[in-house]
Amino acid sequence: MLLAAGVAQGDDGILLTHTKGPVEALLPSGPLILAGSGVEWVARLPFALAGVGLLLGVVVLARELFSTSSQRPASEPYSPLAPHPSSFILHPSSLVAVALLATDGFALGFSRIVQYQSVVLLMSAGAFWACWRFYAGAERPMRHLVSAAALLAVGLLAHYDAAMVAPTLAWLVVAGGRRRGWGWREWLLGLGAPALAGGLLLASFYLPYVTSASFAATAEYLAGRAGEGDAGGPPFNNLPLYFNIMSFYNAPPLVPILALALAGSLLLLPLAPGAIPLALWFGVPFLAESFLIAEPRTHFYSAHPAAALIIGLGAAWLVGRVKRGQPSLQILLYAGGVLWLAASLGYAQLLYLRQIPEYQRAFPAARPSWLRAGYGDRLPEAGYFGFPHTDGWKAAAELYRAGVITGSYDTNQNRWLAGWYMRQMPRCAERPDYYLIATSEATRYFPPGYSLLGEVTVGPARALAIYSRAPVAGPPLLFAAEDLAAAFDARPAQPFPAAAILADVPRAECPLP
Repeated sequence: MLLAAGVAQGDDGILLTHTKGPVEALLPSGPLILAGSGVEWVARLPFALAGVGLLLGVVVLARELFSTSSQRPASEPYSPLAPHPSSFILHPSSLVAVALLATDGFALGFSRIVQYQSVVLLMSAGAFWACWRFYAGAERPMRHLVSAAALLAVGLLAHYDAAMVAPTLAWLVVAGGRRRGWGWREWLLGLGAPALAGGLLLASFYLPYVTSASFAATAEYLAGRAGEGDAGGPPFNNLPLYFNIMSFYNAPPLVPILALALAGSLLLLPLAPGAIPLALWFGVPFLAESFLIAEPRTHFYSAHPAAALIIGLGAAWLVGRVKRGQPSLQILLYAGGVLWLAASLGYAQLLYLRQIPEYQRAFPAARPSWLRAGYGDRLPEAGYFGFPHTDGWKAAAELYRAGVITGSYDTNQNRWLAGWYMRQMPRCAERPDYYLIATSEATRYFPPGYSLLGEVTVGPARALAIYSRAPVAGPPLLFAAEDLAAAFDARPAQPFPAAAILADVPRAECPLP
């Protein structure tokens, strides 16, 4: 959002200071430019829609992969799993794949925030679909190849993770061209326009990016994440980390079941016409994040759409076997599916909808006593995205605007979060006029020599304590965040030094200690 604010203020160069592509900043910059609005739901909407679009895309992909089609060449082997296309929305492969992604903790968390992941997943799925159509013999192949190149380029403009699907796309294009009997002239004409379209899109940002002064720091950061330096180089073993992160973002008892379902479904994958590209789509990011990258954190997410489709394939095979004369097993199978959905959605509610207490920041105190995982009471060292953070910063900003508090401040939260809400207010590390202490943060302190002026409440919880350097007369005041948040949302985002907040440039207004 700080990057988006910089773009809205005319500072296009601020995008070159980012360590990734510009899409996650460009999407929310539109409402800031057009309406001056930084309301959360407006900024988050494109990323939520991308997450929903992925679910719809999975249905289309499952139909393309596992059903017969009049456009598929006669040489394409018939799949024993293939349903009639008209019934495909209710087919087990589609239902299971969509249910897995709709309840996947990674996909849910990433669809709630202003960040790139849901865009990467949607663009990757769209590029895969376009290349599969080319491979399957669809008419107007140039349209599909140009579409795939453009979708992949947009994905790469969101984040480098989109490159994980590129080997799969390359396999589909090469295999599709060979099946069409292309000679060198067809290859030249067929790949020229897609390469030009994708290349121009990528060059529009990455050419100035790699030639900018800030790229050296980005390259150093990426090299460290990949394993250069103290990590010692690949191979690494990130499987325990992946299992633990999965067991936090998803209901812990379900993760081993998902792992077994994926392993069993991989054995059935050769039965599907899309065996090789589907295996590549899953295998490339899974193997890279597991063994080649030193700090993958949550980047395993890029393998999840393919994993959901593979498990959907296994579910279709299992349902087909059970339907052949075993009605009691059908009932058991469907009951198991209902229980699995209930457990997944119940845990997702605990993670993402329950705001008091906040599950991730209050862990392990907020965890039900019966819910245990292998990581115990200490969360895995990884990124945590999409979880509720309600600290009352809008109320603090409105208190400044109303003159209830004036002067410099410091806080126990990071400069980007505080900077978005406080904006022009000077933040000082030495002897500020006020300390704004978020009570949900692990790092809390009572500043010596300061008095408690008041607290911001979020519902029944006291979320933000305001300490004043000046003596306070009388009892602490209480400010309800709900009473002040609407006023913050209603006022346009006035120009403020977004670049200085991102770079942590000291403010001239800060008084000397």
